[in-house]
This record gives sequence, C-alpha cells and structure tokens, in this order.
Amino acid sequence: MTAVCINQDACPACPVPGQSAPTGKISRHRKFRPDIEGLRAIAVLLVVIGHSGLALSGGFVGVDVFFVISGFLITRQLHDELRSRGRISFGRFYARRARRILPAAAVVIVATVVASRIWISPLRLPAVAKDAVFSALSGVNWRLAAEGMDYFQATAPPSPFQHYWSLGVEEQFYAIWPVLLVIGAFGLRRWAGQRTAIVGVLCAVVAGSLLCSLTMTGTSGPWAYYGLHTRAWELAAGSLIAVGAPAIARLSQALAAALSWLGIGLIAAAALRFDAATAYPGYAVILPVAGACAIIAAGCSAPAFGSELLLRRAPMQLIGRLSYSWYLWHWPALIIMKAALERELCVAEICAALGGSLLASLATFTLIERPLRARRGLIEHPQRGLGLGGAIVAASVITALVISSTAVSAVPAGRPDPAGQAAQQVTGAASDPNAAVDPAVVEATRIRRLPPVTPELGLAKDDGPATKACLLAYTDSVPKNLEDCLFGDQRGHRTAVLFGDSHAAQWTGALASWAAKHRWRLALFAKAACSPGDYPGLVSLRLHRTYRECAEWRATVVEQLERLRPDLIIVSGNWTVLATSQRGIEKTVKRLSGTGGKIAFIADTPLMTSNIPECLAEHPDDIQRCTTTTADAGITAPGRIAEIDGARAGQAAIIDLTPWLCSDTACPAIISQTVVYRDESHLTNTFAMRLLPVLEPALDLIVQ
Repeated sequence: MTAVCINQDACPACPVPGQSAPTGKISRHRKFRPDIEGLRAIAVLLVVIGHSGLALSGGFVGVDVFFVISGFLITRQLHDELRSRGRISFGRFYARRARRILPAAAVVIVATVVASRIWISPLRLPAVAKDAVFSALSGVNWRLAAEGMDYFQATAPPSPFQHYWSLGVEEQFYAIWPVLLVIGAFGLRRWAGQRTAIVGVLCAVVAGSLLCSLTMTGTSGPWAYYGLHTRAWELAAGSLIAVGAPAIARLSQALAAALSWLGIGLIAAAALRFDAATAYPGYAVILPVAGACAIIAAGCSAPAFGSELLLRRAPMQLIGRLSYSWYLWHWPALIIMKAALERELCVAEICAALGGSLLASLATFTLIERPLRARRGLIEHPQRGLGLGGAIVAASVITALVISSTAVSAVPAGRPDPAGQAAQQVTGAASDPNAAVDPAVVEATRIRRLPPVTPELGLAKDDGPATKACLLAYTDSVPKNLEDCLFGDQRGHRTAVLFGDSHAAQWTGALASWAAKHRWRLALFAKAACSPGDYPGLVSLRLHRTYRECAEWRATVVEQLERLRPDLIIVSGNWTVLATSQRGIEKTVKRLSGTGGKIAFIADTPLMTSNIPECLAEHPDDIQRCTTTTADAGITAPGRIAEIDGARAGQAAIIDLTPWLCSDTACPAIISQTVVYRDESHLTNTFAMRLLPVLEPALDLIVQ
C-alpha cells in the first residue's frame, strides 16, 4: 500500500521520522494528512482481523480502502508536480515506487519461500515458488484469477502470497496512470482546461472499470475480484478527490465533519455485514469505497470535529505507519504457522501469529522501509532507485526458483517394508462384494512407512480420468454435445450416462472400461461443484453468489436425458455442498426414472482432512498421520445419509464403496500400495480402476 509520507524530497511537510503529527489548529493546506494515516490503520486492521477468522467477516473491504488512499496520494503527488514543474518525471516517479514498495515486499517474499521450504509439503513448494515469482513481478492477481476458475484448486490450501494480489493491482495501476495523466493534461488540453481534461480521463476510468466490475462479478467472480480492469475505478475515485481537492476544501466545517463520520460508518457497515457469500466486488464494493472517499474528501477541509479526532490518535498513527509492512507479514505468518502445526489454529495461536507479524513489520519499517525512502543518494539519482528495484525483483525471483528446484529431490519415493508387502499380498480381496470391509483396507491402517506407491507422489495430483474436458467449469451452463463426451464402445447399441459433479466424473475411467467390455457407450454429463440433486438457491462460495449456472445446466441435462432415454443413468455427487435434506436428490432421481432406464446412485466417497499426496510427501515415516477417521470423513454425516436415503426413495439402486475405502474406524491414504486420493476428496484414477472388480458385479446386477 502507498505510504502517506512517500519520501522527504517529495513531501517536505511530512514529519521527520519519530516526530508526531502536528497538533493545535488544523490547517486546510497540509502535505501530511494524519487522518489518512489513521485511515490506513483502519484498513489494515480490517484486513488482519478478517483474515484471522476471529471477527469481521467483511474485513476484506480494507483492501478497497487502501485502493482509494493510494489513488489519492499518488495522484496528488503527480498533479502537484505537473502544476509546479509543467511536466512529470517518470524516472523519479517509478524510482520512488521502487524504493517504497519493492524492498519490504522482497524481504517478505524471500522469508516466506524459505519458511515454506521448511514447513510446507514439498509437493506444494513449486506452486508456492510460482506464486512468489508472480508476486515479485506484480502479477500474482492474474494467476489467482486464473486459478479461481479452476475447480480442482477450490479446496487447495491458500497461497502464502495470496494477499499480494492487491499489490499487483496497485503496481499495474501505477505503471499506467502517469501516462494517462499526461495524455489528459496535454493531449486533451486543446478541447478543455488541464484540470478538466484530467477529470474527464478519470471519469472515463471510473465509469469503464465500474461497469466491468458490475458485469463480471455476476459471470466471472475471480476475474472480477482480482483484476485491474475491475478495481482501477477504486484508485481513480481517490484520484478524483486529489484533483478536486482545492474545491472540496471549501466545504463548510460542519458538512465536512458529518461527511467524515459518515465515511467511518459506511466502512464499518461493510465490514460487519459482508461475508464470503457476498457478490463481490459488484455493487457491494461501492459501500467501502464511498466511505473511504468521504473521509479523504472531508479531510481536505480539515474539520475540527471530524473523524480525525479518532484517526490522529497515537496508536492509529503508529499502526498506519506500519500498515504496509504488517499487511505483507500477517498472512504468511498465519499460513506458515498453520502448516507447521498441521491443524487449524486456536485463538491464542492466531494472536501469536499476528503479534509476531506486527513485530516483524516494525523491524521491516525501521531497518528497511524508512532508511531506503530517505536515502539521499537514491532520491537524487533516480536511476539508482530503479536499479535497486530491478536487483531486488531479480533476487526474489532467483531465490524462489532455487528453493523450488530443491522440492523435487525432497519428494520421497517410498521404501518397502513388511507392512507394505502384507498389504500388497491381500490385494484381490476387494473383488469379494460381500466382504464387510476389504482386508487390504484394514492392513493399510497399520502401515507406518511410505512404501513404493502407484502413482508416484509427484504425479498423483494429476492422476484423474481422461474426461475430454467434459467436466464443465463454474461459469458454463450449457452441456457439451453428447458426441463429444462419449466413452466406452462409442458404437454400442446400449447407452449408460454418468451424471453429476467432479465426484461423479472421478468414476469415468472405471465405468468406461466396464462399458467397453459390455459394448455399451458411456456419456458423461458433469459440472464442477454442481450437485445432480435439485437444490434451489445453491450458493457457490467460489463465485460469491447463487450458482445459477448449476441450476440451468442440471435442468438442461435432465431434459436431454428424457429425450435420450438411456438404458442406465449413474448418479453421484459431493454431498457437502448441500443442505441436509434428501428431497433434492429424490426429486432428480424420480424424474430420471421417467426415462425408462435403470438408475444407480454411487454414494459419495470419504472426505479426507488433508491433501493426501502432499501429506504423504511430508510424512513418509508416519503415513498414518494422513489417515482420516470415519467420523471426520463424513461416512455417517447426516448430509451424506440424507443423500443416500433420497436416492433410495427415488427408487435408485445404491452402490456404496465405503468398505473398500475405509475400515470401521479409519480411511487410509494408501491401500495396496496405491495412493487413494489425488487431493482431499477425489480418487486417483489408478485407485478407481482398482475398484472395477467391485463396481462391475454391482452394475451387472442392476442392468440384468
């Protein structure tokens, strides 16, 4: 986030480090704005408390407050330079940005990558390193937007660099805005005055970017959340205040004071009322942006009884000065501590992580931020500042790549041991469909050391069935053509359909083998996180809104199946996205029964408490740490039972493969030297194929 006092040469009225803000009568013409420093404290407190999970479900609005502040401060600086010197020194501007932002950001990047190498699974390290590289290059927001549309990233642990997305947005804005400002000031001055031209450019940015935000939030949530094109208007709104500050300063004291307190109220309302289900940014983001604009605009008039009475207090000023560094440190501290302890953090541990990150931010501010901002050689020679910035970025990237390269060698290959051999010997018992629990599962709960496994740990996360991209993404609502999603014997005269979400699609390989053997064709209709059950109002936390594409897709598929009239429809889905009710799946199954074909329902597979390949790589000498109890796996959870009961009430035949995945008490990560899961809940295709001897007789019995 941009500092209130950027550096001494550009901001001569800023207080000397260590001095307090001026007291007494407030002047309307101030270079240093203690109200903005305090507002930055509010912004970072909102973000930190929100990320902690302790309170403020809408704490993420603090980032929007930062955007408005940054737009105001940067534009005020550039506009003042333009008015006083008649031009903008791009070299000095970018050198200031490099000195201000890059050193602290690089220190946190390097420290986080090193800590990740120690405490995070080696299988996650390449992704962490990639995020570090994108963060160093100010582009992680685009990477996060792309991953946000990837269903199989939905349950992945958050990146320790996830919070760098806002820094990326700001840096991208900084790269473009001085050029647009010059175009507005000189390119359009023949049609309007300089100030009017700049205001016109800013209004165009606000209108275009806000329209993108409102449009894309409903169709492509992650791109709307992380994109510069949808967030630029927030910085431009602050910029408009900077350009109009002389006129705004003429507000009456009473009106300005009321406006500033109204701004505090708007931000507080957003932080308290918004949560993960809020369609954001969309229309909702207007609330905190308006609040921040109100406070900054009111401060131009310097009302004696405005919100600055609160914001200029010493604790708020201190937190405001440390806000940038604290923002950088707090999120990695939470993520790394959670990874090190391998569990959710308790309140005391969360407070310890946040307290430690605050101390780290104090050290970073004192030893890095403040000295580099005030170093005269860097101020007087912009090329040195630019060179320093380039060197810092290069060092961050190289460090991330070097540490990432060690991750491959850190992934254990596994070693045979007696327990592993015993598990391999009892393989084949799974072919007995009458077994209460597969003996191989029981034996798997006793293995301690990682044996040689299939697939290899480094390949397990990608060991899914070849679905021909027929698993639709979040924003798709139209099923693919039937001919494009056929498996098995595509010229077969009998048709089976696999219908559901990714937990249904995981059976594609095994069912395609069964279909080919019996000369059936298998059609796949699957959509990410979309239950086949008819549950109106289902909310997608990934899209931050009602998952209307799911309802549209499901209705269209059911209509197609009524026309297709397949011989067998196999239904499956993840029960955790649903309310505890059997009515939704019962309604769907009953309607599908009208097609005249047989209906089979494959009960949902267990849900593990960790990413299995990553856990196994992290604990090769005690793989039972990756085992999940049947209670935690949701085997007897009300929602799962309700789904099964609903399917049964709809006259579907039930196939429950739990005895080949879990013992009476536990669900192991490896069975018969096969990695069972490729993440927290999706089976590896290798293991799904090994269950074919169980699936085949069950399906044969249904269709006979």
